[in-house]
Amino acid sequence: MEDHHSVHAPIPGLGLRSIKTGLAVMVTALLYAIPFFGGNPTFACIGAIFGMGADMEESRRSGGNRFFGTIIGGFIGMFLYWLEHLIFPDGSYWLRLPLTFLGIIVMISLCVLFHWPGGVQPGGVVLCIILFSTPAHHIEYALHRMVDTGIGVAIALLLNYLLPRSLIERLFHLKPAAQRKGTPLLVNGLRYSIIKLLGHGKGGYSYLVERHHQQVVLKQIHHEPCDYYTFGNKIAAEQQDYEKLLAAGIRMPKMLDIDTDTERVVKEYVDGDTIFDLVKNNVSVAPYLEQVREMAAQAKAAGLNIDYFPTNFIVQNGLLYYIDYECNDYMDQWSFENWGIKYWSRTPEFEEYLRTHKQ
Repeated sequence: MEDHHSVHAPIPGLGLRSIKTGLAVMVTALLYAIPFFGGNPTFACIGAIFGMGADMEESRRSGGNRFFGTIIGGFIGMFLYWLEHLIFPDGSYWLRLPLTFLGIIVMISLCVLFHWPGGVQPGGVVLCIILFSTPAHHIEYALHRMVDTGIGVAIALLLNYLLPRSLIERLFHLKPAAQRKGTPLLVNGLRYSIIKLLGHGKGGYSYLVERHHQQVVLKQIHHEPCDYYTFGNKIAAEQQDYEKLLAAGIRMPKMLDIDTDTERVVKEYVDGDTIFDLVKNNVSVAPYLEQVREMAAQAKAAGLNIDYFPTNFIVQNGLLYYIDYECNDYMDQWSFENWGIKYWSRTPEFEEYLRTHKQ
């Protein structure tokens, strides 16, 4: 579980996204070896690089930025090239300067207007190439760049769709590499040092980490298969569920940071015993039933269920905290009274869990 989701690779930073990016570029270049396509694959390969994201959502965003920017920059460049040569048939460098200024401003405005701000850079590149490199056939050049970029982005999207991280992890039984004490983990460029592993759930690994002598919890999302739960975009769900629980008034650790690229969440550290450990050690949790029922009422009022399994609750200074951010639409069968309470004492269900799970 190195930065960029390393898959036990000897090369730092080499992970599934790196491998899929290289594969997308190779497939794109291979496609252009076919006589029907022919030509230079450079811009298509660049489109493939831009189009490869950590997941489909990021691929659509980054690839769409590249494609939209290329189209806008291409059409603006063609228009300005035509306008310059309409006024001065042989071209005029001095007229081209204010036209370039105007073109860049219009292009940026359109990218912002259509919510594709990442299209500014690729659009500007195409626009400037058309105006200042003066291709012999500028219209043909611009159209080729648009088509090439679209092909590269499409190949990246296709590979990301056919080879999602969850599928690769499931096929090859990949798990995040074991983390040792002191191992650095980056979240939005900030470095945290691991103190110890706190737990491993169906959605991720939680570590007690330290930064500037402050202890916090860092959750690393994983994509290991789960036979009883279907996941969507896990890291997006963390943010969305946190906001729902916050609005519902559920007592929980504050989210301090979230990094969608590395799929890591930083939250406050709630130090104490879990309800699971108390039950396992034959300590009565009756004093906390009123608090969990209050949480259940708050969640139900918001149309939600939280995960009432006792590993998700910690007692600190007499207060009960829900330390997970997972929540789902309310269903009576998964409420605390109908499901969760079965694991808040030494019930047959709890004993069965102990027998089938190593603790």
